Amino acid sequence: MDWFISDYNLLAHRAVESYNWAAAPQTLLIYGPAGVGKTKLLSWLVSNMRKSGVRVNFLNALHFSRQFSQAVQEKNLSPLRSKWRSSELLLVDGLDLLPGKSASIEELYHTYEHLSQRGGKMVFSLRADSLHLEFLGARFASRLMSGVVVGIDYPKSWELERFIEIEVRRLRLALERELIPALAQHVKNPKEAKAELENFIRFASAKEDALSYHCFSQYWCERTAREETALHPDNIVRFVAETMQVSIQEIKGNSRRSSLNEARQIAIYLIRTYTDLSYSQIGAYFGRGHTAMIEACHRLESKTSEDPQLDSKVKRFRMVLEERGGSAMLDGIQDFLGGGLFPGKPRG
Repeated sequence: MDWFISDYNLLAHRAVESYNWAAAPQTLLIYGPAGVGKTKLLSWLVSNMRKSGVRVNFLNALHFSRQFSQAVQEKNLSPLRSKWRSSELLLVDGLDLLPGKSASIEELYHTYEHLSQRGGKMVFSLRADSLHLEFLGARFASRLMSGVVVGIDYPKSWELERFIEIEVRRLRLALERELIPALAQHVKNPKEAKAELENFIRFASAKEDALSYHCFSQYWCERTAREETALHPDNIVRFVAETMQVSIQEIKGNSRRSSLNEARQIAIYLIRTYTDLSYSQIGAYFGRGHTAMIEACHRLESKTSEDPQLDSKVKRFRMVLEERGGSAMLDGIQDFLGGGLFPGKPRG
C-alpha cells in the first residue's frame, strides 16, 4: 500500500495490517481528524479481506443513509438489508456523517446486532479529534466501545517533514532544503502536504520560477489571500456577522433572540447555497442536527416571501457573494451599511 507510516498512525496501521477476520473482535473503530488516512486504511483492509475470500461490503456512512432512506420510500428494504446482513465483514466509513439521522443510526445498530448474532464483524471510521459517540445513542456507542478502538493523531512537524522528503524524492524534485520545513509548518497532515506540494509545483511552473523558498513565499501569500475571501463557511458567517452587527459567537450560539435567529438563518441559507456542504455537515458546523438546518432554510424562504425588506437583504447578500466575490466580499459590508439596511458600525 502507498502509505506513510510513522508514530502518529502506527497503532492504526498495525490494527489493519494484522487484522484476522476469524479472530477479530466484533468491532474495530478507527478515529482521527480529517486527512490522516482513515479511508485509505479501510480500503486497504477491504482489499486484503477480499483476497482472503471474506465476503465484504464497504460503505460510506452517508451512502448507507441515502440507500436506506430510498429503500424505505420505495418500500423495498428487504433486498438491501439482506445484502448488508449477509456480509462477513461490513465496513462503514465516516460515522461522523450520521448525526441527526436517527432512523439510519437505528438501522445501522440493528445491522450490527444481526451480524453479531451470526458471527459477522464490522469496522468503522470516525472523523473526530477526540472520541465522542453520543450521537449514536447509548446502546450503539457502548457496543462500539466494547470492541477495539484505535486513534490516529495529527502528525508532528518532523513527521510531516519526513513525508515531504519522501514525496520530493519520489517526484525527483530539485528544491531548496529550507522549503521543506516551511511547507511542513503550513499543513496538518500528509494529504494536505501532498496537495500543497503539487499546487506549489504548478504555481512555480506557471511563473517559470525555480522551486525556491522565495517562490514558495509568493505562492503561500497568494493562497492565503484567496482562502481569506473564499466562499467558505467561516467567511460567510463572518460576512453575515459583521454586516448584521452581531458576533460570530452569537450566530453560532443558541440564543433565540429574533435578530440572532434571522442572522443565523441567513448564514445557514447562504452556506447551503454557496458551498457543497450537506445539511448534516452544516449542522455539524453549527453544532446542531441536519433537521434544524433544513428548517432554518425553509423558514427563511417562507419569511422572505412575506417580508419584502428581508427579501431585499438576502438578495443583496447573494449579490455580493455572486457578483463581487473575492476580496470585494469584505468591501461589500460597507455597501450594505451605507445602503441603510443595517445602520451603525459592525461589532467584532
